[in-house]
Amino acid sequence: MACFYDNSTIGLPIFPNASMPCPPGYYCKDYELGKPETIPRICPPSSDCVISRLQIKLCPPQGPSEPTIVSGGYYAPSQSERLVCPEGYFCPAGSATPQKCDWLSVCPEGTRYQRSLNGVAIMIVLDLLIVLLYIFSQRHRVYDRIHRILKKPLKSKISEPEPEKRDETVDALVSAFRKGMGGRDIRTEFKFKDMELEIDGKKLLQGVTGCIRHSRMTAIMGPSGAGKTTFMNVLRGKVSRTGGTLWINGKEAEIHQFKKLMGFVPQDDIMIRELTVRQVLVYSARIRAPRSWTTAEIDEHVDRLLVSLNLAHVQHTKIGDEVNRGISGGQRKRVNIGMEMAAVPVCIFLDEPTSGLDATAALEVTEILKQITRLGITVVSVIHQPRVEIFESFDDVLLIGKGGRTCYFGPCDQIKPYFESLGYIFHPAANPADVIMDILSGKGNNPSGLLTIDDLVKRALKSDSKPVSSALMVADVKKTEEVIDLTEVSSSAPVAADDRPAVVQETEQAITDEQYAAEEPEQHAAEPTTENLEVDLSERQQVAISIDEKTTDDNFHLLAPALVKDRGASFLTQMIWSHNRSLLQQVATPESFALECLVGLLAGLIMGTSVLSANDLYIGTLVPPFTTLSSSTVEWVIPQLGFFLAAAAALAASPAGVKVFSEERVVYWREASSGHDPTAYFIGKSFSVLYRLCVTSLHFAVIFHVLARPLISFQKLYVVILALFFGVYGLSSAISMIVARENAALLAVVICLFNAVFTGFGVTLVDGHNWGLSWLFDMSFYRWAAEAIYTESVLPFEGVYLVYKSAEKWGYTLNRFHYDVGMAVVSGLGWRLLAYVLMKDLNKSKQ
Repeated sequence: MACFYDNSTIGLPIFPNASMPCPPGYYCKDYELGKPETIPRICPPSSDCVISRLQIKLCPPQGPSEPTIVSGGYYAPSQSERLVCPEGYFCPAGSATPQKCDWLSVCPEGTRYQRSLNGVAIMIVLDLLIVLLYIFSQRHRVYDRIHRILKKPLKSKISEPEPEKRDETVDALVSAFRKGMGGRDIRTEFKFKDMELEIDGKKLLQGVTGCIRHSRMTAIMGPSGAGKTTFMNVLRGKVSRTGGTLWINGKEAEIHQFKKLMGFVPQDDIMIRELTVRQVLVYSARIRAPRSWTTAEIDEHVDRLLVSLNLAHVQHTKIGDEVNRGISGGQRKRVNIGMEMAAVPVCIFLDEPTSGLDATAALEVTEILKQITRLGITVVSVIHQPRVEIFESFDDVLLIGKGGRTCYFGPCDQIKPYFESLGYIFHPAANPADVIMDILSGKGNNPSGLLTIDDLVKRALKSDSKPVSSALMVADVKKTEEVIDLTEVSSSAPVAADDRPAVVQETEQAITDEQYAAEEPEQHAAEPTTENLEVDLSERQQVAISIDEKTTDDNFHLLAPALVKDRGASFLTQMIWSHNRSLLQQVATPESFALECLVGLLAGLIMGTSVLSANDLYIGTLVPPFTTLSSSTVEWVIPQLGFFLAAAAALAASPAGVKVFSEERVVYWREASSGHDPTAYFIGKSFSVLYRLCVTSLHFAVIFHVLARPLISFQKLYVVILALFFGVYGLSSAISMIVARENAALLAVVICLFNAVFTGFGVTLVDGHNWGLSWLFDMSFYRWAAEAIYTESVLPFEGVYLVYKSAEKWGYTLNRFHYDVGMAVVSGLGWRLLAYVLMKDLNKSKQ
């Protein structure tokens, strides 16, 4: 039979003989096996047919026996039969059988690609479930609002105590602290001599000498730039000193060896602002309190802290910040202190705890610190411009003048007489602290002549062994007797041996009277003694000091190693609590989560709309022997789609990925310096974000799949999008560890967008191989995600188009979807590993 366009020819036979069947997906009209005259033939195309093929359109047969590919919306159950795709099924180009649509899919008759809505249903159900869970989690707040409307305020679980009951609460705290010390009365004091620090040839501290007694509140004062905070950091071991000696309870040691027994309250109120007061304190206690404490004991300890710190009435109130209103500045400062008390320390260091507070709030904080000393805790505080009542609340004062030198050390009530003995005049109405600051600044009123800082330092060194130290020792006896009386009250209900940590019991069992008696005096040979002090003490006072110092020293150095070993939760517990705290943060900021879901939805909407009008996302070269019937190919859309999906994921996920760690970097520094395991924190925090990541990527995948109608199933598309988001979060986390928080989001977006080039579109994987950069492509999760999408998008056409030739052009490898997804996840884990290393190794001095 002649061709339509050229009647002079009958066309070229496709098959060499009549024994070859027409392959599935092709329509060979009138062809019968075994009849050579019915063999399909290719005819010369007409000009209209050529134009159609150039425009990527199917051209009708150019002869009565010319075969053709089965167009979309149809299927060919046999080589000579072509049927319309029935309702409930879809038939892409080259279909031999119709494919059943998923549940909740729109598939009318003649459907080319299904429009699946099952992802939409899953998303709606999940969103409703999240909303209900959030409402349930906030039920206490809803009840509270209802009662406010009805003018019937709810009673807190712990109400503010009556004045006569506050002492009972403090006594209970003493019992808790005593139990935390293994049932023993352990106190800590420090003596230091000639402490020095020199950096780049500049001496920041020079010959600072003194002591910090237990159960007392010691103030470190001095003009700005004198080195107050520097001295505290050197004392705590945060900065390595260049000279001097430190004794802890009579033995030369370093404080950082016992950091789990110490507390440090920074000047800034560093805490998770989205959490409530109680949540902050409970977390600190869970992570740092003795490991042997039960949940009930920890909760009871936090209850007592809330009462003693006057925070019970705001325990369920968020901390808040400059934007979101929460508790007051004074209350936040007390929470800052409570975070350290929750750890049951033997000593608390504070850096300007009254800064930024009004006079009343500052005094209240000082009174809290004064109460803390009743627990037997040593309190050391850098203080700046205190009011009279605050200044007089301190037991001892260490004055540091310019150049980091000691200008006075001794009892607070002796500082005024001391400087008056040097000729300085204190106006009766003046604040002694202000006058002292004037003196240290060289502006003091001294009719007999101004003394320089050098003169004050020399006089302080001369008087250090007599009037100052003697007054300190007399005051210390009175303070010791006060704390001993309180301890006797707490010891009326002693801690059972079985309730104490096993390590403490073992250590205590190993201590015998012979070991106490056999302690060699040489151990204290280098310690500054007070045997030459000219102090008029009664025999009872001297005995009290001797017994107290020996008991304190022995208890600390014999039991401290065991206590340090018992302090802090296990690795698994820390990881779980880090995970749970992060979830609480996310619950506390629902608007952030909703915005992230909306951004994912919009990103998917934009990507889906971009290919909404496309009938076919892939048209390749027809397989032999039909290759000459091929139209222009559309092999670039799927790689381009992979590129744009990667870019959209970068825009949608990178800002949120940056916030995972950058928003609380200073919180991590504080907790790590207190003994929080960095690995447990990182793993717990990373796991807590996975739920958020799954939901936001679901919104992206759902809207894109509905609009684009790709051949890849919704389940597989979601897995790929999830892997993309997982990788973007990991890369963004690594970036957030390097740059400042305010710059991290923008930089993360730019870098993640740039990395989209590794999808293989534009610069193909073949180009990367030719340039010797295949390893760089292989490191990118974008490359593997793009290959997974390409595989699932072209493999359905395997018997119709030359799909492997197409993949070869871009450098993709087909038929390894699970491997591609796995490699994308591995790449995301690699970025997280880098983020972890950066978190630990950068800013080590702050940890």
